[in-house]
Amino acid sequence: MFMDSDSDGWDEVDEKETAVISCIFCKEQLSSLEYALLHCKQNHQFNLARLKHKFKMDCYSYIKLINFIRCENVEPSILMNSSEPAWDNDRYMKPSVPDDPWLMLDFEDLSEEADSDAVPIILPKEDILKAQIEELKKELDEEKHRNLAVVDAVGEMRQVMQGLVSGEEGDKNAKHKKLSIHQGSNECDDDEDDSYFETYAHFGIHHEMLSDKSRTEAYQAAFEQNKDAVNGKVVLDVGCGTGILSLFASKAGASKVFAIDKSEIAYSAMDIIRENGYEEKVKVMRGRLEDFKDLPKVDIIVSEWMGYFLLFEGMLDSILMARDQYLSKGGLMLPNRCSLHLVGVHDEDRHNHLLTFWTNVYGFKMSCMRRECTKEAMVELVSADSVFTTTATLLSLDLNSCSPVDACFSSPFELEAERDGSLTALVGYFDVHFDLKLPVVLSTSPLAPATHWKHTLFLLEEPIPLTAGSKINGSLECSRQAKNPRALKVSITIEGHKSKVYYLN
Repeated sequence: MFMDSDSDGWDEVDEKETAVISCIFCKEQLSSLEYALLHCKQNHQFNLARLKHKFKMDCYSYIKLINFIRCENVEPSILMNSSEPAWDNDRYMKPSVPDDPWLMLDFEDLSEEADSDAVPIILPKEDILKAQIEELKKELDEEKHRNLAVVDAVGEMRQVMQGLVSGEEGDKNAKHKKLSIHQGSNECDDDEDDSYFETYAHFGIHHEMLSDKSRTEAYQAAFEQNKDAVNGKVVLDVGCGTGILSLFASKAGASKVFAIDKSEIAYSAMDIIRENGYEEKVKVMRGRLEDFKDLPKVDIIVSEWMGYFLLFEGMLDSILMARDQYLSKGGLMLPNRCSLHLVGVHDEDRHNHLLTFWTNVYGFKMSCMRRECTKEAMVELVSADSVFTTTATLLSLDLNSCSPVDACFSSPFELEAERDGSLTALVGYFDVHFDLKLPVVLSTSPLAPATHWKHTLFLLEEPIPLTAGSKINGSLECSRQAKNPRALKVSITIEGHKSKVYYLN
């Protein structure tokens, strides 16, 4: 129904207007949901009933699926071949299209046996609303548990900080985390953000990042070797930390720099800027990016936003929000381009140390622990000597045009063995590019100098023997975890082998 602007009441929409159903994958118009389902099956090889059976979906999952398809413009083949329901995220409970006719399907009555002939039953809007209300109630209950988890996380982080001060286990336990301002349903609550920002108030993390020569010198080179692109420009430094990038920009000739950081390190940044005589050029502002409503348009946005496996921590959201709100037309994003890669490694010693160990523990079998060891992706340095396959590119992002939804993706990959050996793990790494007159590339590849990001290791439960020239094909799906939008869920499928889900927490 719609409200006529010249009327005091509601008018009924003509029945013929509600009879047209648009395909969720193309522009085809169908006369009913029955024909829309048949069209999707015949023309797009999208079998909804089979998908329901495969993932044991309920009506809530169906609502998320439809909204996921509309939000992400995902190909039907990716949905049908996926090993995990990538749409299983509460943010997809919010309808993407008002009064979406696809949400009127009586999904519970859809059976695989009858999927080609069954006439879908139209579900009243009231029932859809009830389902969404029930889901929101469940979210509120989960929120209570998350608040309790935050208290535990703060305690753990304090222990990490103590380790950094004493030099004990700091590098192993302290995960390099950054400011993340999530939008929409991915938004973290204030308590989670506050405890998160506390980690950046400690000098140890900044010492680690500044000591990373590959990382810091790449930014320095981008500014110093391209002063013509910076001279006289206004710069926004998002998540400025100690202000090192603001200092690089100022020294290169920027007329004004707005440096923003939510953590208490912003107070130290103010002192550092003053100590180096740039207080007239650099304005340090403590707070979240969205807290500042009077920021002007800027010519350059710079940030060191990358996390493990490039996307861990979700700071990309903040950078893209800054771009959309504050970057002038034709302005620069530094870095402006990034890519995520996958490579295979052969390291039997490491595999035996972590997994074969459980085969015989003081005369006892503990094989179940092998599965536990491979649930989480590991962040550690991988030896260049262990790399024995070609590299596959999983994701390429243009920071001038990409959107936050691009952080959730599915990508096929093919790796070719460069010598005989056993594939014991897959390793993820990323490159970032400053495409300027004198371009600069920062690589975190195992073949490049080590960085504080190290490498993301996806350990295989069983090694895969390969001979030189042989290829393995597979796919990798990456999404944010529903309960922690900063964390990642990675599903890897290798042809001929069982799919495996890894969590990057």
